[in-house]
Amino acid sequence: MSSHNLFGFILIILHGAGAADVPECTGTVQFNPPKNLDTLIWYPTNSSVVPTFPMNYECLYQINVPQGWSSYIELKFLPTTNTTANNSVVQVIDFNQRVEKLDFTLVYLECTRCIFSIYYTGYDQFYFIAPGGRIKISTKDTSAQFQFSVLWFSEINPKDYDYANVTGLDTQPYVTDHLFQGIQVTAETRVSIIAIPSSDPSYRGSYMNKLRSILIFDGPSVNSTCLGTALQLLHSNRQYVTSGRVVTVIPLPKPTYLNNYQLMFQDFKNTKDITEYRGVSCQGYCDPIIMDGSKSPSAFSTFSDSGFANDCLMSVSGTGNLDVYYGGKTDSKSNLIASYSEASNELMLPQLLRGVVRTYVLTGGIATVNITHNLEICRSIKKNQKGFITSPFYKTGITFPWFGYDSINVYSDTPYKYTFNIQDVDLSKNSSLQLSVFNNNSRVYDIVYNEINLPSLNQSVNAVGTRWTIIYACNKTGDYFINYDVVKVNSAPSYLSNFPVTVLSIWMLLRIIF
Repeated sequence: MSSHNLFGFILIILHGAGAADVPECTGTVQFNPPKNLDTLIWYPTNSSVVPTFPMNYECLYQINVPQGWSSYIELKFLPTTNTTANNSVVQVIDFNQRVEKLDFTLVYLECTRCIFSIYYTGYDQFYFIAPGGRIKISTKDTSAQFQFSVLWFSEINPKDYDYANVTGLDTQPYVTDHLFQGIQVTAETRVSIIAIPSSDPSYRGSYMNKLRSILIFDGPSVNSTCLGTALQLLHSNRQYVTSGRVVTVIPLPKPTYLNNYQLMFQDFKNTKDITEYRGVSCQGYCDPIIMDGSKSPSAFSTFSDSGFANDCLMSVSGTGNLDVYYGGKTDSKSNLIASYSEASNELMLPQLLRGVVRTYVLTGGIATVNITHNLEICRSIKKNQKGFITSPFYKTGITFPWFGYDSINVYSDTPYKYTFNIQDVDLSKNSSLQLSVFNNNSRVYDIVYNEINLPSLNQSVNAVGTRWTIIYACNKTGDYFINYDVVKVNSAPSYLSNFPVTVLSIWMLLRIIF
């Protein structure tokens, strides 16, 4: 059966499904809460067969919501005429007069043993608070299936709240995914909020639209001005900023649990210069991130719960300077970890970036930034390169959520000369740092530092091999920062260029042990 015949067959079925009468539109249709709030109000009918509205049909539906109440709308809409113009439109205008066009996808036909099924995704959910919102249909040159239901709730204030404070001195933003309960954050000056999407593609699309149920209020209660929904914030590529010191976030009924989405809160003192600011998340390779910092700083933040995932910064192309912070942007730059430009690509990238929150701020240009969560890109040496390795929570003040143990390997297929120097390390409270270099299966360099055998900071050590291993053990708190420089060598035996220093270190370690 050809695709045209298949589509025609679909249209016959869809038109046949519109048996219910479609009411004539004589003006704005008003919907008010019923006396019994358990009553679900349907339009035009609660039939399981979605009515088909004719071409050139227009109507406006007003959903009225009393102060302190909310309404929950389930809406079905699908054009049923084979038109390439896609002119059939349903618009939803919310309580802030923001307009959203309802998208739809027609999945044509599926045949399993000649049993035909039609699937469509013209289904969506919306939430209104006082004074309410509107739904507008305009079919134009295509007939369309259209139906919605409304349920009202007389209380929007949640029973449970999470409370937090942020200040201009904080290097780490407050991040929460507890979107199933109320959140109230108090700042030293004003509150900055961004939304971070899920990295899991299965939680995008219609699931992501549930963020419409998360409302952000400019003040200490639900009676404050509503800045918008978490979905609007996510799509805006901007930060919401309160006019005062407090923000209140609530989920509207019907309650839903939103996995893998976060809201990030900071004191506006640190983000006041940023115009374009978004949350970024992905699995594997992220889409290229275009940043416009030509007139004012542009920023994005990534998040990994408990620091289990890291970013691999692969490239920066364009103009401007890219600062990377472990945590949020700070005026003091105390948590600034590195800076990059297009000139960094050849020698300084790729670079592994760790921590729970990582914030990238571009100033003075327009650039495209590429990151991935495929850490093998950052741990596999393919060319001469300079970079650094840090502990997972360097300069963040965050304790290890596991048993104070960190291990990382950098490796290559052929021998490289690994030159490294310890810039900073915490070896108090029985902490230790072990550095090893292997050439294939042979260990050519190995030393353990602790509070008795302290390293000489900023002193370079080098060895030739195919793998460099770092193991750090601590009592759940501790940091290290190590610079490295790797240069490819021709086939040659492994060696240590500072052999006397290594022998002395091993001799000191043996004295400690024996």
